[in-house]
Amino acid sequence: MSVSDKYSKALGKLNKYVWIILIPILLDSLDLMIHWLIYKIKYIPAFSIFKIKIGLMHTPASVRFLLEDFPTPIFSLKNNMVSGLLTNINLFTICFAITILLVVSYFTGVYLVTLSKIEEEDFSLKEVIMLDNSIWAKLFLYRVVTIIPMILFILDRAFIVTFFLSIFFVYVEYSIILDKGSILTNFKNGMAFLFNNIGLTIKSTFYCGIIFSVLSIIVFPIANLGISGIIVDILIVAYFGTAFNKMIMEMYRDGQVKVEN
Repeated sequence: MSVSDKYSKALGKLNKYVWIILIPILLDSLDLMIHWLIYKIKYIPAFSIFKIKIGLMHTPASVRFLLEDFPTPIFSLKNNMVSGLLTNINLFTICFAITILLVVSYFTGVYLVTLSKIEEEDFSLKEVIMLDNSIWAKLFLYRVVTIIPMILFILDRAFIVTFFLSIFFVYVEYSIILDKGSILTNFKNGMAFLFNNIGLTIKSTFYCGIIFSVLSIIVFPIANLGISGIIVDILIVAYFGTAFNKMIMEMYRDGQVKVEN
């Protein structure tokens, strides 16, 4: 099955449970709101008409994939300049960052567990929450490990090598959801899947890039309409991005089944 067929299949499954996109919509909306409450600055996206994008969608899907200066509660990035809590590290900012990571990790778990269960007609919210509670700590540790290289790169471009190391972890979250074992086992399984499926990963990366490069023609002009336009963009990216998350999850699941057989 081609990557385009896999994506079409994922979109079909998502359409039956489209409410799942409420989680990435909520997280992006909270980022926007908390950023305004902290900095009292209205977010105005950097002007652009089109963007050539290459990469795999974040989990959960986020408008930040296209609007790369989209704010976070921890820092503000504008014209390659960083400001905000991240530039003033103290006990409060550390506790605040940990709290944000815990909340994001929890909702990421609900999001990914739900995506993994939509083939099952009778799954319940209680089952999703119970499974999420069992992996919450692992998702938090994953977030901590992967956010450190990003923060170092943002603070100093000399850390670009550590930033690119996070590429090796693209499948780890899917391993946490679908595999048993410790967090170390999940990192091992995720990286093993990457190295064993380099070709498929490259195809998926470019396919995702093509889809969102085309979408950027719609997203950027709408973003310039103000807060209402940004909300519309959040909805658009949440829908198409969640389908990509589902596609990658099923690729990982199928690959692990083949290994077991």
